[in-house]
Amino acid sequence: TISIHHPSVKPMKTKTSTQRLVFLAVFFLCTFFTAVGQTTITLSVDATQASRNVLHTKLTIPVAPGPLTLFYPKWIPGEHTPTGPINDLVGLKLTANGKSIPWRRDETEMFAFHCDVPQGVNQLEVSFDDAAQPKTTMSAKIARIKWNRVVVYPRGMNSDTIRVQPSLTMPAGWKFATALPVSSENKDELQFKAVTLTELIDSPAIIGANFRKI
Repeated sequence: TISIHHPSVKPMKTKTSTQRLVFLAVFFLCTFFTAVGQTTITLSVDATQASRNVLHTKLTIPVAPGPLTLFYPKWIPGEHTPTGPINDLVGLKLTANGKSIPWRRDETEMFAFHCDVPQGVNQLEVSFDDAAQPKTTMSAKIARIKWNRVVVYPRGMNSDTIRVQPSLTMPAGWKFATALPVSSENKDELQFKAVTLTELIDSPAIIGANFRKI
């Protein structure tokens, strides 16, 4: 049997193999960069003093040594002006490995906070209180947990690439409603499944003493 190939024509098998290799390379690179580009923040909100219009928040944010800027949500979905209630954020503290981390506010962008992460630190602990104006989001018997009020995140990252693992502690006997998927519920303590920062802010919770689900 004689097989004749023109010099300018490559066998189909070689072309197919090359295409497969290119496809696999692109696939693995996309998977790698997607995984590297995601950040998961742990958020714990203590709403036991909601009747006093106060929420206590603690966050654990993965970081790398060097300059870091944290940003408080400024533009809120469904609102047409930069209405993030930055004036209600009080008592901001940054710590790492049990030591306080100094921070400074940006001179022109008042929603941004700068700090320097020391060597050897890969997690930053952030805590502050949301002291809402009376009757705006909370009262003695009911409260709205608007997650944009209780979170900060690394500036410059897209909210779709940041994942948040939220939990909520309610006043004794209060019930809740939210679009967030619940991971576990133990009396007044709720653990939610991780969602993107976009989903979190778009899924407020309502908690109250007089509550019935229908």
